[in-house]
Amino acid sequence: MLFGGTMLKKIGLYSFACLTILSAILIILSGLLTPSLERHRADIEMQVSNLLEMPVKVKAVHISWYQYQPDISLNGVTVFDKSSNEPVLQIKQVHVLIAIPTSLWQRKPIFNGIVISGSSIHIDEKSNGDIVIRGFPIIGGFNEKPYERETKFTDMLRSLLKLPQLMLNDVDLSYIGKTGIRRFVSLYHLKFQNQGNHHQILGKAILRQALRTMVTVQVKWVGDEVDLNQMKADIYLSTTNLALAEWWKGHTWHGWSLDQGKADATIWTVWNRGQFERVQCQFDLYGLELTSLSDHAVHSVDRIRGDFDFKRDGEKQIFAGEHIAVEFPTHAWPETHFYLTLQRDVTGKLSSLAFQSGYINLLDVQKILFSSQSLLSDADRKLLSDLQLTGDIQDVDVLANDSPLDFSHLSLKSHFTDLGIASWHHLPSMQHLTGLLQWDGQKGVLSLTPHHAVLQYNEVFERPIVLDQLSGKLFWQQIADKSWVIHLQNLMASNQDITLKTEGALMVPLASRSVVADLKASFSVQNASHITHYLPLRLFNPNLNTWLKQAFKAGTLSEGSLILNGPLNDFPFDKRKGAFKISGYANRVDMRFAPAWPMLTELDGRITFAGYRMAVDVDRAKILDIPIMHVTGVIPDLNSATASVLSIHADPVTTDFAEAFRLIHNSPLEQSFGKRLTDLAITGPLRLTLALTVPLDDPEKTAVQGNITFQDSQLALTPWHLTMDQLHGALSFTESSIKANDIQGVLFNKPAHLQLSTSGQSRTFGLLRAMIVGSLEMTDLESWLKVPLSSVVTGKTDFNLEMDVSSTAPTAVRLQSNLVGTVVHLPGSYAKAKTISRPFSASIVLHDRLQPLRIDMQYADLLNLAFTLQSLKNPLQGALGVVLSNNEGTANIQLIPKANGFTIQSLTVTASHFELHATGDAVDNKTHLTGGAISSNVSDALNGHGFNAHNFIATKGDSTFDVTWRTPPTMPTLTSLSGQLAIHLGAGRITELSGSTNAKMDLGRMLSLFSLQTIPRRLTLDFSDVFQKGYSFDVVKGEFKLTNGDAYTRNTYFDGPVARVDIAGRIGLAKQDYDLTLNVTPHVTSSIPVAATLLTGQPVIGIAAWALDKVISPSVGKVTGHYYAVTGTWDNPTWKKIATPSH
Repeated sequence: MLFGGTMLKKIGLYSFACLTILSAILIILSGLLTPSLERHRADIEMQVSNLLEMPVKVKAVHISWYQYQPDISLNGVTVFDKSSNEPVLQIKQVHVLIAIPTSLWQRKPIFNGIVISGSSIHIDEKSNGDIVIRGFPIIGGFNEKPYERETKFTDMLRSLLKLPQLMLNDVDLSYIGKTGIRRFVSLYHLKFQNQGNHHQILGKAILRQALRTMVTVQVKWVGDEVDLNQMKADIYLSTTNLALAEWWKGHTWHGWSLDQGKADATIWTVWNRGQFERVQCQFDLYGLELTSLSDHAVHSVDRIRGDFDFKRDGEKQIFAGEHIAVEFPTHAWPETHFYLTLQRDVTGKLSSLAFQSGYINLLDVQKILFSSQSLLSDADRKLLSDLQLTGDIQDVDVLANDSPLDFSHLSLKSHFTDLGIASWHHLPSMQHLTGLLQWDGQKGVLSLTPHHAVLQYNEVFERPIVLDQLSGKLFWQQIADKSWVIHLQNLMASNQDITLKTEGALMVPLASRSVVADLKASFSVQNASHITHYLPLRLFNPNLNTWLKQAFKAGTLSEGSLILNGPLNDFPFDKRKGAFKISGYANRVDMRFAPAWPMLTELDGRITFAGYRMAVDVDRAKILDIPIMHVTGVIPDLNSATASVLSIHADPVTTDFAEAFRLIHNSPLEQSFGKRLTDLAITGPLRLTLALTVPLDDPEKTAVQGNITFQDSQLALTPWHLTMDQLHGALSFTESSIKANDIQGVLFNKPAHLQLSTSGQSRTFGLLRAMIVGSLEMTDLESWLKVPLSSVVTGKTDFNLEMDVSSTAPTAVRLQSNLVGTVVHLPGSYAKAKTISRPFSASIVLHDRLQPLRIDMQYADLLNLAFTLQSLKNPLQGALGVVLSNNEGTANIQLIPKANGFTIQSLTVTASHFELHATGDAVDNKTHLTGGAISSNVSDALNGHGFNAHNFIATKGDSTFDVTWRTPPTMPTLTSLSGQLAIHLGAGRITELSGSTNAKMDLGRMLSLFSLQTIPRRLTLDFSDVFQKGYSFDVVKGEFKLTNGDAYTRNTYFDGPVARVDIAGRIGLAKQDYDLTLNVTPHVTSSIPVAATLLTGQPVIGIAAWALDKVISPSVGKVTGHYYAVTGTWDNPTWKKIATPSH
């Protein structure tokens, strides 16, 4: 066996060596045989003609060598049509291959193939669809003139099929299609092999594009005719980096153009008698940009790859894809698959369809469909445009029979995730649905698996409703009138705010009529502050929406129910074309019913929306911790076309004034009249009824109706230290008024009646008026004011008190009384008996702290007093300025508060003929003043200030003082008066008093002591004293020490023309008595003797006698000494002449 193998190896080597030697010989001989071949050109033409079965003419012949076999090179070859003898093919150079073994066996050249190298072929597509070839390559005709006739591609191909073998090497092929764009392919190596009716093409080509790429092709077919309808072929094609846009340029497919993209593909196809019987492909397309010619939209796809398979099975066409991956610029599909079966009947009409797919992105598919005008009808395009489907569907299984495009003959099953459907036929849009869709041709089921979802109903809800869980089933089917009926079964929706269960049906008409709903639902709300997220705010008044958004602050709703019945385009059925009602029971809800008002807290009750009406029926709640029961709130019209109004009414609430005042101060009533009640304290039980009307377009205009009834309450005016007890009665109030006609109570332990009223049109009314009618004892008034009035007035009288509290003006207080029942203990005409009626009024104006306080008082027509309290703006210490005024003058006081009192920084009194300046202090009810006074007419000044000094005539004067009394400054008492006083008066006179004047207990009675009617008149030449009785003086001076109501002096004197009177002793200012010593010193001048001498001749005796008789009264004439002791009261003093002074 080993020997045999060795021998075979040797024989093979020897044979190869012989063939090599033979080949070398043939190569050498080929050059020698060329001249011989020229002589046999006619024979060669015949051989080539027999090979092609067509007449052939050759210009020149020579022999050469091609690869491993010799060939005959033919130059200027023309192929003629057998029947017409017209040239059909012109070739510049052709290599005819010689089959050496066959030629040696038959001992003549036998040709077995043709090789064409380094040539160009031009293929044109005519407008009629014919494909012609110009040149193969083009050569000139005889005499180098081109042939005008072009070779048809089918004729050329038919000729090529006659060749046992044809090879094209490095042949450039150009092709011009109907678009007129020239494309180039370099045939690197293309081999045609024909054996009988079996044919094969093998080869590689280089596609002439921006980045050149190689294409490998292999075609096998059986048939003698060049007729695609009769041909059966197997085709293989492989390429990489194919620039699709370059080869697709100028072409469109169903309204699409390809602008960018590359492809790697390997394709196996089976062609059978005019159609593809099988196509298999592995492809990878990337960087695709497609433009729709219908909407000019550009669609970008980063990559599509996978395996594709198509085959025909009888009348069925089966399309399948595996490992399909699609990548877009923003997202990618998961790897998927599809399977599609189409079957047509004998007429070519589609009769059945089956489709399966692992994954489809609805939005991506819709974008392609919308840009593909030929793929969608107008109705389907509108439906898809309206639905705006988004999301993913998986495991799609579609089966259709008879009429695949008729839903009644189609069954469908598919899972879906993140499914989105736009609002359609007045139905809300839904997003992120997950579940299973089934359709059997008659009815469908949408089963929602628990998953988060978003419901958006812009016509009804102001914001999308985000659900954590949505589950349930929707059944739908078409009824006789072509409308669709959708049944909702156990549709459950929930999130952190709400839990909802819905049952019912929707009817969706085929025409443009509205969807009709018949739904019922139960719900609960875990967070009432978000209830507006689930209310149809788009249908309500915008101002109502603003109110609703701030109305509910906390709490829950239970026992909720919803009824929706009627056409949705009439929702919420204000014209009674349907029913809409939402109702729920509120649990511990906090509700702000009106801005600036306190919230209702811990509210329990039912909230109902019915049509355009809202009602809140509160069983119990609190407002500022005040328990209230049975409150109703109603908004009768929620329609956006009208202004909504909220009406609130509460049953009477039993509470106390402290809580009621807290409610007022924490509500808008504080701005209207609450601030006016700051100084008013009312305690005790009350019963409150309150109603509000809130215009939601302007809540600040809320109208209030309130009523308060009370029993055994107490009213205290805190700054006035005034209390009214045992109040009972009623008052009513609004947002701008208070009214109480007859509140009865006890003031100063006496019955009193209180009335309250307001005036003005402003909502923050400017005037609150309180009127009190009653009676009081002066002792009660004395105790209230802490003023010792009993020394001035005693008894009991009726009074009217009126107080105006305003937001724009100072508080005004007016007090009126006729003083009947009181006794006024004032001197002279100021005094009043008990039964006498004398009008008294006081008006007090209370400004704020930076403005003066003015007080006006009038006592009959006897006394008018006006004074103002002015606050001084001292940066270091507080001060109070007081200006007292009447018709005669003014007084200005500046006070600086200090511990237990104040400092009188300045006291200035200015009146007619009088001016006083003083300083001092008042501490612990003790007053001290130091100052001085000056007057241009002392008599007028004294009389003008109420002192009866008509018998005292004096001109200018001044005084200084430093005094103290143990009572407040406004109530000096003579019994506690102490200090120093000095006076200095100019010229004047003390006249004799009449009887009526003497009866007056006044300053005049004290001054009558100094009338000196018993003192000898002056002994001067001024004889007017004969006719004018009294005492004239030139000066009065003196110093007094004041102690406990007594004035002590040692140096007071009157000095006049008649005499000088020196006074020493005590004047009882409190007790109104005297204890004085007077020293009267008459003045004797040099004129007296002259007068006496002239009259009598006896100067001394004559004048003295005449003067004593005419000038000095008899009683004075009896006084021979100069000292007098004066004691007793001011009304009845006692004169006593003494020898020596007692003081």
